[in-house]
Amino acid sequence: MLHVYADGGYSAATEKAAYAYAIYDTAGQLLAQHAAWVPESRSNNQMEYLGATEGLLESLTRFKDPQVTLFSDSQLLVEQYHGRYQCKDPTLQELLAHLRFVASMAEVEVVWIPREKNTYTDALVKAVILPKVKA
Repeated sequence: MLHVYADGGYSAATEKAAYAYAIYDTAGQLLAQHAAWVPESRSNNQMEYLGATEGLLESLTRFKDPQVTLFSDSQLLVEQYHGRYQCKDPTLQELLAHLRFVASMAEVEVVWIPREKNTYTDALVKAVILPKVKA
């Protein structure tokens, strides 16, 4: 079983959007991580979906583990995934459909976690979208 932590973000100050994910085994060993800047103007919610989908996709293709728990601090993503919140935005509908398609390839559990439990992937996102401070 693998654990995928995903996050996404947008900075109005830099007008940059990015997503990130980190993949761990059940012992807590970091197996892979990735953060990417998305050049098109995207919303924070769109980045959350991209991080979740890309992290899940890598866990399934690279590590070929059929059991994955996906952790996200986006309540919107988790609730929309489970069908408890409606998804009215056309772009998010596409991203949700893609996430569900990828998740259908394995046994996937999608779980909400508080932001404090997702600080590593949050830091990966911020490293991409926030301006660098010169020393």
